[in-house]
Amino acid sequence: MTSSQPSTPRAGRTNDELLGVRRWLQRTFVGPGLDDEPDTSDLGREAGRLEPEPALGHGSGQDLAQTLAVARSLTDKFLVLCLIDDSLHSLYSNAASRLLTLKRDLAETILSALRAGGTEDFGNRPLCLEAHKGLKEDHVRRLGSHLRSAVLEHCEALRTFEGFPSAESFADTLLATPGMPVSLLPRQDAVSERTIQGNALQSKGGEDAAVRVLPGGIELAPLSVPLKRRRQMFACVLGTGLIPGAVGLLCSLLYYWRKSWPFLVPYLTYSFIIDKSPFKGGMKISPMLRRAWIFKHWAAYFPASLIKANPSADFDGTRPMLMGYHPHGILSFGAQLNFGTDCTGWAEKFPNLTPRLCTLNMNLTMPFLREIIGRLGAIPADAGAIRSALKPGNAVILVVGGAAEALDTKPGEYVLTLARRKGFFRL
Repeated sequence: MTSSQPSTPRAGRTNDELLGVRRWLQRTFVGPGLDDEPDTSDLGREAGRLEPEPALGHGSGQDLAQTLAVARSLTDKFLVLCLIDDSLHSLYSNAASRLLTLKRDLAETILSALRAGGTEDFGNRPLCLEAHKGLKEDHVRRLGSHLRSAVLEHCEALRTFEGFPSAESFADTLLATPGMPVSLLPRQDAVSERTIQGNALQSKGGEDAAVRVLPGGIELAPLSVPLKRRRQMFACVLGTGLIPGAVGLLCSLLYYWRKSWPFLVPYLTYSFIIDKSPFKGGMKISPMLRRAWIFKHWAAYFPASLIKANPSADFDGTRPMLMGYHPHGILSFGAQLNFGTDCTGWAEKFPNLTPRLCTLNMNLTMPFLREIIGRLGAIPADAGAIRSALKPGNAVILVVGGAAEALDTKPGEYVLTLARRKGFFRL
């Protein structure tokens, strides 16, 4: 994914360039192409009969067919710019196989914005899961830039704007519509979502793959599981084994204390007596550890995703934040992977906030384990520790139900422990 700033495409393109891009898209994405639906501008270019494109307007008093032609013309240009943008390609990749449906949805959205004069709210339209997971603030800027470029390109073909607003004012009105331009991303589709789920199941070895059952009912993964999935399983085993691994290492060092005491005594003295940083705002976070490969593969095993509801909004870090997480689950893997690591994009989606995930006090007093989770940003779920961590620029994440909620974990059910709490947060 490119990290360069979005460059504004040229407002004017030759007919051969546009036609060449559309033919390239048809060859790249198997299935119906951009030109399969009748479009006066596209058909006119292809036949060599370039006709003036429909004039722009607010939608009130304008013929519906003319407004629809404007919406489809803008959709065609906007979609071409997004599909050839390496940064946005991943957001449209799953929807590219159903290009006609995608183009229809975008044209409907732009048509509604044209007829409503930029007052209709599109913020609650559900997006597809892949677009929602990968959406970042840079993507929103690029979408807005491409939509503005599509409007300018459309207007330049008119050569006159008698009785209509200028191209810049029209682009500003369109972009000022609530929910734009995020609403121009692929929408949630039940059929495509089932297809994605089926592909994910197949990548795990398939639902009907042969499973070997050992005596005692222990099931072994089928041999058809891909190597990528094996790496994810290995990372999950390592992650879930942090606590027993730390206990085992400590017990081994205590058992061989005659050889390990030169290291064990200073370390235990440091961790139990000298270092009180976890209870005084938290240890210094290690960005390299938060981006370690083990957490990336561990998150991909489930998969875990961090979705920012409003990608264009952000916290400036001038005041402390207290966030609630639920449900607890047995080991709160969702909270650990999304807030305790950067493998799902916390640093990119909330660049001004430093996460401090609350956990049991014993986890940050246990030797060796405290060094790992402390560097990931964990702090004790203690009133004093939380108050110390509530500083400007910090985001303290508290599992509302606590350990009591973990005891109510059942397959297929979300049991929340809220009625016994005094208020939403209790310090």
